[in-house]
Amino acid sequence: MRRAIQITVSLACLGVIFFSARYALGREWVRKTDLLGLYQQINLESFDGALPDVVVEWGSLKDAYGETQFTDVPRVIEIDSASVTSEEQLVKTMQHEACHVYTRRVVEETGQDVHGEAFQSCMERFNEK
Repeated sequence: MRRAIQITVSLACLGVIFFSARYALGREWVRKTDLLGLYQQINLESFDGALPDVVVEWGSLKDAYGETQFTDVPRVIEIDSASVTSEEQLVKTMQHEACHVYTRRVVEETGQDVHGEAFQSCMERFNEK
C-alpha cells in the first residue's frame, strides 16, 4: 500500500513538472512572437491590407487582454503580458483589437458603442474561418 502511494505521488509530481515546463515554453514562445507581424498578417488576411499602420507592444493592463489607444499617432495596440499566455489567446486578442482599429471611424461618427453593431459585424469575419 505504501509503495502504491509513493508511486502515485511521484507520478503526480512528474506530471506537475511536465505541464509546468510545457506551460513555460508556451509562454516564452508567445512572448517572442512578432506582434507587429501578427497584426499585419491579420490585416492582410482579414481586411485586405486596409487597416492603418499601428504600433503593437506588450504592456501591463489591469482588466483587459488588449487595448487600442487612439490618442497618439500612430495608433497603439497594447497586449497584456500577464494574461495573454497562449498563441490562440494572442491571435483572438489581436483580432479583437484589429476590429477596434477597423470600426473606429464608424464609432466616432455615429456615437455607437465601441463593442456595438459595427464591431460585432467585424468580429464575425473571424468566426467564419
